Amino acid sequence: MKWKIIEKETVDEIIFRTTKVRNRLILELMARGGMRIGEVLKLRLGDLQDRKLVLREPKSGKEYEFVFVPQKVADRLREYALQVCNEPGDRIFPIYDCKGRSDDSSLNCMAVSSVFQNS
Repeated sequence: MKWKIIEKETVDEIIFRTTKVRNRLILELMARGGMRIGEVLKLRLGDLQDRKLVLREPKSGKEYEFVFVPQKVADRLREYALQVCNEPGDRIFPIYDCKGRSDDSSLNCMAVSSVFQNS
């Protein structure tokens, strides 16, 4: 498989043209924090510690890891999370599988991939 590397300017343009707050945050966490899509979708309100995000059960096999994101991204993420979450254990970006619920507020990895393809 051959990977195509996207220039930083192209990534920035995709992010800046993304108008939906949820989608922009997902893209920023991936681009600015180096997070995998599965890690982003597993984030819970209780995982936010200012600029430090706790990744639970990462692919490395460790119990948890930390990711640091720019302060502006952290601030926007906290503001968004407080709007959509009621409890520390609530997912910031609720996910579902094809057999699960399918309301507009839920995501799966394929839906997030389409954000890149449609940008």
